[in-house]
Amino acid sequence: MAMAMVYSSSTMLGVDIGYVVYLASFLIFFSSYSLNRVIEMEDDAKQHKSRAKYMEIYYKQLSALSIVAYVIGVVLIATERMDLVPLSFVPLIFVILYTVKLPTNHRFRRIKDITVGKNIGVAVAWTIFVVVLVNSYSSTFSFVPLMVTSFFFIGRIFINTVVFDMRDHEGDRKNNIQTIPVRMGLDKTRSVVMIMNAFLGVFMVLVGVIGIMGPLVYFAAISSIYAAVYMYLLERNENRKNVICDFIVDGEYFAKSAFLFVGTLMV
Repeated sequence: MAMAMVYSSSTMLGVDIGYVVYLASFLIFFSSYSLNRVIEMEDDAKQHKSRAKYMEIYYKQLSALSIVAYVIGVVLIATERMDLVPLSFVPLIFVILYTVKLPTNHRFRRIKDITVGKNIGVAVAWTIFVVVLVNSYSSTFSFVPLMVTSFFFIGRIFINTVVFDMRDHEGDRKNNIQTIPVRMGLDKTRSVVMIMNAFLGVFMVLVGVIGIMGPLVYFAAISSIYAAVYMYLLERNENRKNVICDFIVDGEYFAKSAFLFVGTLMV
């Protein structure tokens, strides 16, 4: 995911980056995701029993591997740019705030417990890490393209996380986890997500038409069509929602990179 996001961001912003950055971003994302899964073993046991069983067997090895991967990722970034080392800790800080419960009686003990908060948090944290990382290699600072790219990534990641919440709706409702689908209901959530998805696609097309950014934004806008397809598939194939989410929904980041790669060959 992170490597695909880095490629998409660098392509949209017209920034050349080295393979070290791709490798570092992969290691940091892998580590952050794995640590999140280790910390949330108890929650997974309620909703994703097969994954929880796997984690129960290998959580020690995965924990150690995650720590090593993060350290290597930070070291790789340090070899490139020492000033980017603080940025490399943004995903880790977010994982801690997202999953670790604070010792308080307040009902919001972590970001995950806040409706919308977790979706926005995931979107903003990864967008900051990826876009700032890529833009730091740019020889010029272009505020508007940077904001457009950031808005695009935040929107796409937000929609993606809500779709996963829609998949987990029943389990979250039973465990009183107040996600957007639990609070709004599946039908209303689906309608809102589809409107947001369409808006994001139209927005990117307008960015290209007005001339704010180059024609590659049209290829980025295809992501909205891709998302509309997987939302349709999810609605029509309830019994296959896990497969659709794990491969097609999660694959959106790679599909987006593929669209942009094709765009670089055509423009």
